[in-house]
Amino acid sequence: MTRIDVVAQSLSEIAADVVVLKFADNLHGADLTITRRLPALIRQRVAETLENGDAILVDARSAIHATNILYLPVGPLAEFNYDAIAAFGERSLREVSTRLPEARSVAMTIHGPGYGLDEIRAFDFLLSGFRRALGGAAGLPASIATIAIAENNPRRAQVLETRLRDKWEQVLEPSWSGAAPPSTAMPKETRHAKIDPPSGAKAHIFVAMPFASDFEDIYYYGIQKPVREHGFDCVRVDHEYFVGDIMEHVKSRIGSSALVVADITGASANVYLEVGYAWGRGIPTLFVARDNEKPKFDVQSHHNLLYRNVRDLETKLHTAIGQLVANRVIGKARI
Repeated sequence: MTRIDVVAQSLSEIAADVVVLKFADNLHGADLTITRRLPALIRQRVAETLENGDAILVDARSAIHATNILYLPVGPLAEFNYDAIAAFGERSLREVSTRLPEARSVAMTIHGPGYGLDEIRAFDFLLSGFRRALGGAAGLPASIATIAIAENNPRRAQVLETRLRDKWEQVLEPSWSGAAPPSTAMPKETRHAKIDPPSGAKAHIFVAMPFASDFEDIYYYGIQKPVREHGFDCVRVDHEYFVGDIMEHVKSRIGSSALVVADITGASANVYLEVGYAWGRGIPTLFVARDNEKPKFDVQSHHNLLYRNVRDLETKLHTAIGQLVANRVIGKARI
């Protein structure tokens, strides 16, 4: 049996047999942070191998608590979508089984948050990839006992832990054959259904807001919750996540969104930049701000939802999105 856990700590602090990192034509986020800790000669070997498009396993004991790091090239970050995340989850376990057959514990991060994917949906696809690897007709050996999903953002960790508890079984069966896994390996709401979550496009709402600790509750409980209750994916982009040009990716996520929700509290320059692009593309925009915030002159003529606290924002935003759907300002999402 293989147990999945969401661990509220940094990936570098987990004492696993192997940590799996991605190379998306560059290193980003935790992948970059951990790699910078490796000795120069190992970093050079990693860089040369990944540039050639090959995976590489290296000793990690001089840099992090894990024993090994497995790097997997995945192509450009902009193309690392939900289906690619599922493929990454499956490949991760298969590569570990091949390269390190004695490994008992694997750790990695969730992929998607920070570069414009809905983190809950990305989490579902990652787990579906694990399930394919653990449950295929040519199933992996039963040596992998635990998979830890590291998340050092406590709010996000709580959201993912809730998803794991409510929608998935924490224990996946590593050996079965046939067209479908046993019920213990299925999401609770889709047992005996199709093996993978639905792929392809799903309507999303883009959130423009500062990436700061005092906005975390606002995002997770005041914005993400009502957005997902209406059936939309909820996405945002962390400008500090990227190495290199970010704006093309931001523009792509905004341009394909059904709605932009912009928290203009604090008058962040990045938020106003994203709002301006949304206006230029004709994307409906809904402004929210704390009730003691005076909006800048260029948005004062627009409808602003002023909130007293997280609960107040959740209630008002749920109503506002419902009205936009009812008035056909935005399309109804597929749930």
